[in-house]
Amino acid sequence: MQQAKSQILSLNALKEQLSQQLNEKINIILEKEKREQELLKEMKIKEEKLITVEEELNKAQKEIESLNRNVDNLQKENLSLKEEKKSLSEEINRLNAERDSLLSRFNSLTELKKAITQLKRKIYLEKIQTRKSSDNNLEGNRGYIIKNGLSTLRGRIKIEIFPAQ
Repeated sequence: MQQAKSQILSLNALKEQLSQQLNEKINIILEKEKREQELLKEMKIKEEKLITVEEELNKAQKEIESLNRNVDNLQKENLSLKEEKKSLSEEINRLNAERDSLLSRFNSLTELKKAITQLKRKIYLEKIQTRKSSDNNLEGNRGYIIKNGLSTLRGRIKIEIFPAQ
C-alpha cells in the first residue's frame, strides 16, 4: 500500500508536472497564435502601404515621363532659339559692317554725291519698269474684235441734243 501511495504520489507529481508543461505549451501556443495574428495584421497593413507606394510610384513615373518629354521639347526649342540667335547675330554683324561702309562712304562729299545719283537712277529705273509692266498689260487690240481685218463693231453714231426754244 505504501508502495501504491508512493506511486500515486509520484504519479500525481508527474501529473502535476505534465499539466504544468501542458499549460506552458498551451500558453506558448496561444502566445504564438497571438503573435501570428499580430504579424498577419502588420502584413495586411504593410501590403496596403505597398499598394499605395506602388500607385505613387506609377504616378511619379508617369510624371517623370511627362517632364522628360517637356524637357526634350524645351531642348529642341532652345536649340532652334540658339540657331535663330546665331543667325540674328550674323545679320547684325552684316548690317553693322554695311552701316560702317555707308558711313565711311557718306563722309566724303564726292561719295555722297555718287550715292545720291545712284539712288535717283534706281528710283528712275523702277518707275520705268512699273510703266513697262503696266503698258504690257494694255497692249493688244484694246478690246476691239477684228475679223478678216475689219472691225466687227458698228460705225459711230453722233447724237446731238438741242435745247428747247
